[in-house]
Amino acid sequence: MRIAYCTTLRLPSDRARSYQVAKVAEALTENGHSVQIFTPWADDGETVTSVYGLSTPLSVERLGSGVPRERDFLPTFLRRSVTLASFKRQLKTTLKDRKEQFDLLYTNTPELLPALVRVGLPVILELRHAPAHLTKSFIRSLKQCRLVVVLTSTLRQAIVDAGLVDVPVIVESDGVDLRDFEATAPIEQTRTSLSAAPGVPLLTFVGSLMVEGHSRGIPEMLEALEVLRKRGLVFRAAIAGGPAEAVTRLSQLLTDGLKPMVTFLGVISRLQVPSLLAASDVLLFPAPASDHPFFAHSFSPLQLFEYLASGRPAVVPDLLPLKDIADASMVSFYPPGNIESFAKTIRAVLDDREAAVKKAGIARAHIAQFSWVRRMERVIGAVGK
Repeated sequence: MRIAYCTTLRLPSDRARSYQVAKVAEALTENGHSVQIFTPWADDGETVTSVYGLSTPLSVERLGSGVPRERDFLPTFLRRSVTLASFKRQLKTTLKDRKEQFDLLYTNTPELLPALVRVGLPVILELRHAPAHLTKSFIRSLKQCRLVVVLTSTLRQAIVDAGLVDVPVIVESDGVDLRDFEATAPIEQTRTSLSAAPGVPLLTFVGSLMVEGHSRGIPEMLEALEVLRKRGLVFRAAIAGGPAEAVTRLSQLLTDGLKPMVTFLGVISRLQVPSLLAASDVLLFPAPASDHPFFAHSFSPLQLFEYLASGRPAVVPDLLPLKDIADASMVSFYPPGNIESFAKTIRAVLDDREAAVKKAGIARAHIAQFSWVRRMERVIGAVGK
């Protein structure tokens, strides 16, 4: 099948969503499809392939006259509006002119639907999250798709309840490439680089410090680490992720006692992530106590897939969307935002290493079904059903 993947994300970038676009395109190619990516922000396909360590070269075409990088001082909403308007115009024209080159249009950007449906080819929308209020106009736009892919079962239920009953809606969480975890750096080499002495547990967080404009619960995680420090636990903690302004702000929350024990690494290369996870004793997944729809319906981060694939014990918030991915036989849950429970769960994992390692092994075996290749086989297979 010949597929045009249309997105407004910059490729490459340090955002997990951009990485997800690249992995979806790679998986489609490995499944025997041809894929052309269209985006208003992109380097050449060779650069994207190299940055993400892909096994298959991507074909990336930049469209539109978006606001140049050097003018990023403009307000975000203005940059996005200018870029989106230009991209939609050129995208619709390009796809109509080259309609015979494609069999299917794929997008993760709902704003592109009005332009894509006018091309006259079937459209798959990958919906990562929905508006806070599921309006009738939003549901009408979804009804123009051949297939809607959502990341969580709770999000699927929400949009079906809102009236999307005549278009197939399938649940496919994010994915992982197990090949990334087959050739990690020597554990002692990674630990030494983080000043983690032999026998001292390494507690690690890898992911964005903010998600879709929401707090990730990093302040609560730091408070849980402070609780452990005060109770006599000697450890090293590594926190990898951005953006840079969040690193600056959050590092100021460290107490004098925590400062020598916690290192903010900032954004690290995607290729470094498996080695860091593999060298860790416990992987930390913070989340705030929040009733925001994002955490109730849409929270399906790549981070959790990578945690499970690493084969290392993970401490995870008890959020319903995450249970589409893992259960209590694979990870150790705690109530989101509960600092005391977070600290106690970390300590329990360290105190019973045998049980924690057993859980991690179950998780590693389970996560194989979430490979990008299998995921995209199911998605494309659902188009004909």
